[in-house]
Amino acid sequence: MNKHGRSRKRSPLTMAALFATVMGLALSLALPALAFDYAKWIGKEGMADTFDALLAQYDSSACEKCHADIYKEWKESFHAVSIVSSLKSITGFYTKGIQSEWDREFSLAESVKCLDCHIPQVNTATEKLARKVADMVILSGTQPDSAEGKAAKEKLEKLSINCVVCHNMKANMAAIGYLKQPIKEPSDADKALGITARVYIGRSRGNAPHSVTETNGMTNSVFCEQCHGIWVSPDGEKIQCNSLSGSYEDSYRARGGYKQCQDCHMREKNRGHRFPGGHDFDGIVKESMVLDVDALAIQRFPDNSPASGKWLPSVVASVRITSRAGHRIPDG
Repeated sequence: MNKHGRSRKRSPLTMAALFATVMGLALSLALPALAFDYAKWIGKEGMADTFDALLAQYDSSACEKCHADIYKEWKESFHAVSIVSSLKSITGFYTKGIQSEWDREFSLAESVKCLDCHIPQVNTATEKLARKVADMVILSGTQPDSAEGKAAKEKLEKLSINCVVCHNMKANMAAIGYLKQPIKEPSDADKALGITARVYIGRSRGNAPHSVTETNGMTNSVFCEQCHGIWVSPDGEKIQCNSLSGSYEDSYRARGGYKQCQDCHMREKNRGHRFPGGHDFDGIVKESMVLDVDALAIQRFPDNSPASGKWLPSVVASVRITSRAGHRIPDG
């Protein structure tokens, strides 16, 4: 009320201006962190032009020496077979989708629509190498029993979502606002240990034998949603192979859910780096669903006709399936 007794309403323009000011301030704080050469994030000059050079950029074999238990968990995860476990679906997208139905020229920009999540290493591959990797995917997907197809798959098995992908590349990208000045190169002491890329971790674990950079992004669902959610390609096309992040954000979080992906798929029951999910039917899937069945045995006449003189044993069943997961089930 003003001094004349009339109500005073805040104009929409004022609210819009306030919103724009807040968003502008947020962007001004975040943008400086984006000012680094994406092509050199891994600490290597230029892009990999050969398959072996790409493998060397993401070599995580040194991690196994000290983190044998974690490495073993990872080897049992689907992250360790992120490309070869999905050859048929990716091949279908490339051949039946991009090349046939949409009649688009195949390129690096098209190949990353699958590979950026299944083998993010392709981002530091040259156009020539990226096309070669995509051709290997198509070959192994369309001719799995041929000698050439088997050879292509054997090479692709060397590429996966490994330690370096998550603890360097994706850690740099998940919540860039946390990293004011991303450190690209490992120290000389780290290189002597065989570490090829700077190591980022979610939480500090005390004094490590090698350099680490802590980032809160790795403990947040936004880290996982880089792949398990809506992905925007270089040409602006939005792709969502699954609806995990959509149902998680719009249903679970919107109703007050507070758990992050890492809580259920890593921390609980010490699941660690196995990251069990939809393929773990006897484990996390079974635990996340409750099945209630009520049944009543009856007898009835066929076609409800007493004239038949026969009673048929029957049952009336009521089935209720309750999901306790933070996202929809099933998915994909």
